[in-house]
Formats: sequence, C-alpha cells, structure tokens
Amino acid sequence: NTGRINFPHPCYEINQFSYKLTATPSVVCIMVYVFLTLLSLVTVCGNLLVVISIIYFKQLHTPTNTLILSLAVADLLVGILVFPLSMAFSLSSCTYNESLFCKVRDSFDILFSTCSIMHLCCISIDRYYAVCQPLTYRSKISRHVVAIMITVSWGVSALVSIGVIIPRLLVICCLCCKDIVWIDFLGFTKKL
Repeated sequence: NTGRINFPHPCYEINQFSYKLTATPSVVCIMVYVFLTLLSLVTVCGNLLVVISIIYFKQLHTPTNTLILSLAVADLLVGILVFPLSMAFSLSSCTYNESLFCKVRDSFDILFSTCSIMHLCCISIDRYYAVCQPLTYRSKISRHVVAIMITVSWGVSALVSIGVIIPRLLVICCLCCKDIVWIDFLGFTKKL
C-alpha cells in the first residue's frame, strides 16, 4: 500500500493514464447529469424569455431593465456555456486533470458568475436610488450611467477571469519552482 487514497468516481473508471466511462453509470451519476441538464434548460429558457421580452416591448426600455437585460445575457451564457461544459468536464476529467480546456471552462465560469454578481450590485444601487431618493433618481441613474455600470461589470469580470486563468496557465513553471525549492529545503535539512 502506497498510502494513496483512491476515491471512486461515480461516472468514470480512473487509472493513472485515462478516464473512461464505467460500463454501468451509477444512480448518483445519472441524477447529477439529469439535474444539471434540467438546470441548464431552465436557465436558458428563463433568461431567453427575459431577453426577448425586454427587447420586444418598447415600454420595457428603461435604465433598470437595461441592467436586467445585461444580467439576463450573462446568466444565459452561464446556461449555454458553463453548465454544459461543467457536465461534460467537471464531472469527468477536470476533477483529476487540469488541461487547457478545463482552464478555459473555469475562465468562462468565473467570467459569467462574476458578471452576474456585478450586475446584481448595480441593480441594487439602482433600486436604492429609486426607493430612497425618488426625486433625484432620474437625474442620477440615466442611460449613460447604466451604460457605464454595464461596461464596468463586464470589464471587471473579464479582468478577474483573465487574472485567475493566467496563473493557472503558468502553473507548470510554478510547480517546477516549488519542487526545486522543496528539494533544496529537504537537501538542506538532511545536511543539518
């Protein structure tokens, strides 16, 4: 026994070199895939309905609804890109292998999730002024201000996503440096 703990994966047989589907997937595996598929469909349909409604009806063209439209687009992209890629790769090889594709999927996840959170913050600022300062609301929250909020939300999210993915792309170098430091440290302690 090498002291290594092996956790069985519900959907894949894993050895050191490959990931292959088990002959009969477990009930847990099937339930997780069904749940993620339904979650993806509900997310896509709900946000698509919001996007179509706001674009189609002229009376919904307000600054607040522009923020909601941008939030719906971010969440729609989560449903279209992040959930299916998570089903395909997080439950399989990304859990045990950090390939470039897994890192790109993680980057999309961080981008769209951060963007959704930033939009919710902007919507809460908008609602604060609408409720607490209704007389000055229209002068403070204009279309121009909302455009800046949306640009900042998407821009900051992109920067955060890039900031997280770049160190992961350079992890091979970092692991080598850590190994060298660790080996040097062990060599130093043996000399003592």
